[in-house]
Amino acid sequence: MNAKVHRKDKANFISKFTLWWIVDLLWRGRLKPINQDDLDPVRDEDRSEYRTELLEKIWRNEKIYANQTRRKPKLWKAMLKCFSWKEYGLLSLTCFSTISGNILYRYSTLKLIYSVLSITGHDFQFRNQYLVNVWGMIIGSILTNFGIRHFNLITPILGIKSRAAVVGMIYKKVLMRSKTTINAGEIMELVCNDTQCLVTMVDRAFPYLVRKTISAVIYMSWILLLYGWTIVPGLLLFLFVSLFRILVTRLDLNLRQNASRVAEERLGYLREVLTSIHSIKLNCLEHIYENKIKNTRW
Repeated sequence: MNAKVHRKDKANFISKFTLWWIVDLLWRGRLKPINQDDLDPVRDEDRSEYRTELLEKIWRNEKIYANQTRRKPKLWKAMLKCFSWKEYGLLSLTCFSTISGNILYRYSTLKLIYSVLSITGHDFQFRNQYLVNVWGMIIGSILTNFGIRHFNLITPILGIKSRAAVVGMIYKKVLMRSKTTINAGEIMELVCNDTQCLVTMVDRAFPYLVRKTISAVIYMSWILLLYGWTIVPGLLLFLFVSLFRILVTRLDLNLRQNASRVAEERLGYLREVLTSIHSIKLNCLEHIYENKIKNTRW
């Protein structure tokens, strides 16, 4: 395909709504292996160079504002500003569609079950109510599937954009610094592990947390309305588990920092072995370095 315009940019509203614009590419992949000519051109706002320059600009402004307010600059604040209001709007719309459709589907299902169980032998005067509940289930299912499909398409794209911007900024920082001041273990940990965790966080963890938090608030309000203050012990247990999860996250962060330090120590031994391999072999010191490298594995 030699088109100069992205396939999504040429699609109409219905095609974007139903994700029909991507069916042609999927059909090509079913018939034959996809090559570079079959893919759409990368848009300027999706290129790594553009995302890196945008993050650098916002990060400079964040550091200036942090110095003025006498606080530490926050990278996550700069990253949140890298996305447009259109992207946030689409993300919020799909999230709202998923949650509202799920709630409507469950509410209509419960109402229909209650109506069916309470029906008498000749009591068909509430037939319209049954139809309303059935249509509520249908509409709720459509809203939920629409929201989930678009939500699962938007969040990986945002995660990949975030990783591209951060990795690009890391590479620029590394090239500007002296080799003697670079911690190779930390750089490898950042590029290979932490940035990939960033994609996972944007794609799965953070959206899942937002959706489940909103759903939990709605469901707890609903249960509180039905059963009153008897749900307080369960609510306190839920808060305790949430706080425990936060503490576990802090522990995981400390373990990652220790792993980065050990990785740097191991890489130092490996560099020493590779640069002095002749002397090590000549003096039969292989077992010493072998033990050192083994002790720095985790």
